Amino acid sequence: MNQWVDEIRIGLRNLLKAPGFTLVAVCTLALGIGANTSVFSLANALLFRPLPVEDPTSLRWLSWSGNLQNVQGRGWWANDKLGTTSSSFPYPTFDEFRAELAGSADVMGIHRIRETTVRAGRQALLVDGYLVSGNFFEGLGVSASLGRTFGDREDSIGADPVVVLSHALWQQAFSGAQEVVGESISIEGRSFSIIGVLPVGFQGPVKAYEGGYYLPFTALPQIKDWPRIGDASNWWMEVMLRLDKQTTEAQVKALLQASLTRNTESKYLEESAVPLLLGMHDGRSGIRFSSEPLDAPLRPLLGAVGMILLIACANLAGLMIARG
Repeated sequence: MNQWVDEIRIGLRNLLKAPGFTLVAVCTLALGIGANTSVFSLANALLFRPLPVEDPTSLRWLSWSGNLQNVQGRGWWANDKLGTTSSSFPYPTFDEFRAELAGSADVMGIHRIRETTVRAGRQALLVDGYLVSGNFFEGLGVSASLGRTFGDREDSIGADPVVVLSHALWQQAFSGAQEVVGESISIEGRSFSIIGVLPVGFQGPVKAYEGGYYLPFTALPQIKDWPRIGDASNWWMEVMLRLDKQTTEAQVKALLQASLTRNTESKYLEESAVPLLLGMHDGRSGIRFSSEPLDAPLRPLLGAVGMILLIACANLAGLMIARG
């Protein structure tokens, strides 16, 4: 231990003898380390950090690829010469998925709502939100930090209009008031009763899109004219599921593939050019689309900043050689 202290003391003495060299060396390392830290923090938040939910490794999200005609779509749609890839499904197909996997997997529906007008008291805010199925919070294993979340009972026709707030919107609109549960908030001119506030770490199921509030699917007609829940030609919602420990991923995928093929070809869509191929993806970090603006550039950027750190180290080594 005394030897280490002596070596540190000698090193500090040598650095103080050459303040100009020390300043250049510290700045060179600071630039390389700072760039790496910043980019890795962003990449960790968007690509690697798991959702703060119960057992995120059992989560999956669905997509499909093929060639559809005469449908209206929202969400992520990527087109190429081989056809279309998308994560959007119609609500009737989501219902079929839930029925197909009843008892073996939790199937959750999600739809992002962009730039809605939210009024809380005298404040008017432009907020993104989510429409989710009644089993969304239970399926993910997310509990409210204040009040409660909603379930299938609230996601039914004729149920009272309720909303769950994110921690960020709670702080912004209500300054963290504990009495917020039971108050009302206006979304697109419609009043909803606040029943709960989510914990601070939960920002939503879709990477890079934080939701300010969460409504049950049955609230859709109150705030939007499109899509129509019962219309099988409206492909607009994302689907996540939690695998049961007694059921393999291959078994679940086979059941859903058969259901998707059966519904698109014979029940809902008359002009499916080729059978749709179902995709099942790791959902531990949430739904992540390859076309999202912050996804694709981050991976090469991680390599680029690694090269910056390498160059910084090489420059510092050159400075030390020159000084010697």
